[in-house]
Amino acid sequence: MSDAKRYANFDGMFWPIPEEHTEFDSVEWKLRYSPQTLSREDMLYAASIINAYSSLIHKTIKNRNAVVKGIREAILKEDI
Repeated sequence: MSDAKRYANFDGMFWPIPEEHTEFDSVEWKLRYSPQTLSREDMLYAASIINAYSSLIHKTIKNRNAVVKGIREAILKEDI
């Protein structure tokens, strides 16, 4: 996934788009099985996913649903 496709931009916000599949070169796979191969970019992306999760948990249902809708629309728009 390219950098541009890792993030959704809507309503003045940027949200990370989680990787859909676990492959040998995915950040999730690297974190679990090969952390020595992580790049700085991978680590920042992983940190943004963790931060987004925390942020979503503390939002109201209405706000959380709006964010999830925006991310899904960005995925469909870009065909990620």
